[in-house]
Formats: sequence, structure tokens, C-alpha cells
Amino acid sequence: MKIVKSIRAMQKFADSRRRRGKSIGLVPTMGALHEGHLSLIKRSARENDLTVVSIFVNPTQFGPGEDFDRYPRRPSQDLRLAARAGADIVFMPRNDDIYPENFGTFVDPGAIGEILEGKARPGHFRGVATICVKLFNIVKPHRAYFGQKDAQQLAIMLRLVKDLNFDMKIVACKIVRSPQGVALSSRHAYLDKDDLIKAEAIYSSLQQARRMILSGERDIEKIKLTIKSIIESRPPLQLEYVSLNSWPDLATVNKLEGRILISLVAGIKGIRLLDNIVIKV
Repeated sequence: MKIVKSIRAMQKFADSRRRRGKSIGLVPTMGALHEGHLSLIKRSARENDLTVVSIFVNPTQFGPGEDFDRYPRRPSQDLRLAARAGADIVFMPRNDDIYPENFGTFVDPGAIGEILEGKARPGHFRGVATICVKLFNIVKPHRAYFGQKDAQQLAIMLRLVKDLNFDMKIVACKIVRSPQGVALSSRHAYLDKDDLIKAEAIYSSLQQARRMILSGERDIEKIKLTIKSIIESRPPLQLEYVSLNSWPDLATVNKLEGRILISLVAGIKGIRLLDNIVIKV
């Protein structure tokens, strides 16, 4: 496995592999790799000749008062895990190279980035879209792999690649969960075992919502209240928001039909935990 830190070196390497007809898969990450990330790397390794894992804690997607400075950083462990999962290259650029002095060009994903997490974290998806476009231009992948856990991010990537005519495919990958159903996250490093036991209520609430809908329930507010009740039965776990939107365009729904994304954020000890399911009604 190669470690590449130079943007130009990464571009030249990608160009050389493309000229030889080799396919390139990209797994964008901010490091602190867990089994969710590793599942993306393994899938890319199966589907491409070359798999590139980027590790870059992107400052432009963090807002004031968020956890940029204390976000988990474990480069040595990440390199070992990436190699075992099948990565061929780990791209680890410097912040000053990605955002040089006087950098001023950003990618605005539009209205789809201003709802849900975009509303809770203004500017977040502008930062996400900008770094992803830069990575697409640097790594030049044929496929880029994103997990369903960050469903809004995935939806934005699907829209972005289509709208901006990138010659590549966004590959959606299933959520990886703990044996108890908790969607894996790098921010679990902030929580202890008891916190994660309480967090099991998040997926339990989504499963109950699924059962209600498949049994014929169509009252959206009743579904939301059920989710809230299950989550908040495990204090200090608290529901921040729950939303039902069409998938993957994220339009607000007043009637349950087609593919529906149920997404939520629950907080515990100041840590926001995201989860979601997609149901076909």
C-alpha cells in the first residue's frame, strides 16, 4: 500500500492508471476508521483495479463550536486498517494544500443541502460538496463509495455527480451496525459502553416505525411520536429531530408512497448520532 500526500503526485498516479485502462475506486473518509469504512474499502477493492482511501479531516464542513479540533485522529491505526481492508493507496493531503492561502471557491449543493442536517449545521454541506469535488478531481475515480448512514450526504453526492456531469458513479453502501443495531460512527469514540447501550433505542425506534408502516399506518405524526417515545425512554438520550422524506430527492412528504427515508438525529452527552432507514411503501 502506498501513502501519497502530494496532490500532484496523486493526480499523476491516477492518470497513469487510467491510461492503462485500470479502474479506480475512491473511499473518502476523515479517518478514525471503523467497520463501516472498512466495508466500503473492501467493496471498492472487489469492484476496482485500484482503491484509494482519502484521509482528511475537512475543516470547511465543521461549524463554529463543533468538534474539529478534537475529532478523533488515529493515522497509524487507520493505515493498518486500510491496508488490511484492501486499500492500494491512502491519500493524506495537507490542509494547506487542499485550502491554500486565498482559497475562495466553494460548491453550493443548493436546497437539498439546506434541510435536515443542513438546517442543523448551516454551511456543512457546502464544505462536504467542496472537498468531495476536489477529491474527485484529484483522485479521478470511476466509482466513489458512500455509506447510507449519512443519507443526506449520499443524496447530495448522487445529485452533484449528475448535475455537474462527473464521469463517475456514486456507489451507495449499506449501513454497518453493531450486533445491537447501533449505526457505527467515528464519534462513538466520545461515548462509553453505557451510552452505546442506550443508543440501541435509536435503531429500535426505526424498526418500530418500519413495522407500523408495513402494517398500514399512514399517520406521519403518529410515526414520529412513536420514534420520539422509544428514543426518549432511554435518558439522557434525546431526539433532536426526525423527518420523513422521499428518497433520494429528499422532498417533504405529506403522503407515504414510493421510497421513503426516515432519518433522525438523537443526542447523548452532547454527541449527535445519525441513523435512518429507507422503506418502499
